[in-house]
Amino acid sequence: MRRREAGTNEVIYEIPPEGTATDDGDPLRRWDSNRNGRIACKEARRHGIAPVRRGRPAYRIMRDRDGDGVVCERTRTQRRTSS
Repeated sequence: MRRREAGTNEVIYEIPPEGTATDDGDPLRRWDSNRNGRIACKEARRHGIAPVRRGRPAYRIMRDRDGDGVVCERTRTQRRTSS
């Protein structure tokens, strides 16, 4: 999957599909943009992997604060204000 900067044709990053030969299986290496040892929701959204569900590679190193098996889900309030 290629992401392009809004309003331009510039590719800002390319994400190989999971399970491909280029997938090294290390979620930190793939999605921890600031290299702090964690994947924040902001990074997950930027890379197009949010919301992150239990069982996905990034889930194990993210914080599921409410324990519902989904990280970075939008709350009702966030959905209402972002529309």
